Amino acid sequence: MATLVAVVEDDQETRDLVCQLLRTRGYTVQPYAELEEALEFLSDSPPDLLVTDIGLPDGSGLELIARLRAFHSENSFGILVLSGRDSESDILRVYAAGGDDFLSKPFSGDELLAKCAVLLARWRPPVEVAPLDLSGEGGLLFDRYVRLSSLGQGAFGTVYRAKDTKTGEIVALKVLSEEQGRHEEHRYRFLRETYALSAVKHANVVRVVDFGLSEGRLYYAMDCVEGVDLFMFVGGRNGVSEAGLVSLLKPVASALAAMHERNLVHRDLKPRNIMLRAGRLDDPVLIDFGLTKQSTDRGVTDPRVIMGTPGYIPPEVYGGTEFGPVGDLFSLGMVARFTLFGELWPELGAFDLMTRMIKQKVSVPPMGNEQLRELILRLLERDPKERFQSAAEVSTALADLQLDDADSQELPPTPQRDSGYDTTQTMRRRRPGVDAPTSEESE
Repeated sequence: MATLVAVVEDDQETRDLVCQLLRTRGYTVQPYAELEEALEFLSDSPPDLLVTDIGLPDGSGLELIARLRAFHSENSFGILVLSGRDSESDILRVYAAGGDDFLSKPFSGDELLAKCAVLLARWRPPVEVAPLDLSGEGGLLFDRYVRLSSLGQGAFGTVYRAKDTKTGEIVALKVLSEEQGRHEEHRYRFLRETYALSAVKHANVVRVVDFGLSEGRLYYAMDCVEGVDLFMFVGGRNGVSEAGLVSLLKPVASALAAMHERNLVHRDLKPRNIMLRAGRLDDPVLIDFGLTKQSTDRGVTDPRVIMGTPGYIPPEVYGGTEFGPVGDLFSLGMVARFTLFGELWPELGAFDLMTRMIKQKVSVPPMGNEQLRELILRLLERDPKERFQSAAEVSTALADLQLDDADSQELPPTPQRDSGYDTTQTMRRRRPGVDAPTSEESE
């Protein structure tokens, strides 16, 4: 059955653009220029998704939303609101009227399509996921990709190295697993990750090149970053130079600033989620946006559930405060500490680690450049009000640093196998085969 999307927008240029984008995804689109015109047709039969502007010539899009919600079951269709105003009060008015999500103008086509896909996934009933041959022996995947190899498998899906026959490029193709695809929450999380990546255009954020629903399976394709992740890079040495650290932090802070400008919080910034192109510290790429959340997103997570990786979660989150942009800055401080000293957290269980993060200020050993040390300490302040208040502010502070060590060249990446530190002497390298491994990661 075709998916019907109603578009209510009085500006013809914007309306035509939105309709054209939606039709490229195979949706049936019905455009309207006025509130009363839309009500006449939608009062009896609701669409699968409503995309509406707030300002209409004969009323408000919020009035349209409220009246349609009254006509139909409240849980019958999703609503995306477009507006040139994006203050907190404007967004709250959208939710109060019955809207599900908000997109401020101007917006990119990828943003619009990803948000629509998210809402359709949330409001549609669970579907039967069709079997899909991912062995690489069944021809093209999603009529476009040739599977080359597997790059990794997580809780919600598998990432493949694949060739895009449309562009000839090598991509990383992420496919939601058959089992997880049956659950509304998991489909929503997968699509929310797609939206987050589509919303940010930055050289140090992995780029989405395609996404969709095909053969019953959700997928998206992104740039395949050739290199090594920061955890593996640092694992082959006892930290990096201070200049090398600064060369890493500058683009990462810039990438976070781009995310925060789009009201996106990464919530899982850690060495494993920073890829270094060609093993270069000065060319990092943020990856894995599975926990990324938009600040205006109501979300699906129980507020009592703590999201993130122990050791990089800011202390206020353990106390019940929402993970916000300054939380990403604390995580950045922990990434900086790890990168500089090559130190993992001691081997503590989740509860002990949580207690430590809440009660103790994170220490930073003496450094050659006291200005850089003070910057890291400020990122790691327990009180979020004492930290830098924006990633842009961090970027400015990094640009003002005066480093004596001008040599930022690093050794080639060294493969790591089970490296870390033990609890008795945190700066002593653990003895392979003797000391127990640390658990730097927690899913």
